[in-house]
Amino acid sequence: MNDSRFIQAREALEQFAPLIRLKSIPAIHPTYGSWQLPELAWRFAEARDDLRETFTSIARTAPKNTEWTLVERKNSFILPLRLANSATGPNGEGISEARLSIVQSDQEFCAAANEDMDLIIQAIAEAGSKREPRPGPSAT
Repeated sequence: MNDSRFIQAREALEQFAPLIRLKSIPAIHPTYGSWQLPELAWRFAEARDDLRETFTSIARTAPKNTEWTLVERKNSFILPLRLANSATGPNGEGISEARLSIVQSDQEFCAAANEDMDLIIQAIAEAGSKREPRPGPSAT
């Protein structure tokens, strides 16, 4: 994948722990050229409950255009609160339909949310660079 946001998100999150899953939606749809609604989804190789407060704080304080939230299921997600609130079930059912509706009806919101996502990834990178390295097995 040659998406710079994906690369930046991977580098930022890997400062905390090894990743086994990462999803970052590009700002602009590669085929249609329209704004997409961003989210950041990841799973660390090992569960990291100790990081919940860090990522919750970043989701709440880094953006400036809209409200964001951290949602944790099998994966962790930082997504616009508007999108999270549109889910129709406890496991995120209906979120794809809600995403499509927002993208089709509110390109201004999508553009603003993409500006925020860049700030969120930057805040994750800054938080990761300030952390003490975790003790662990040394690479040989």
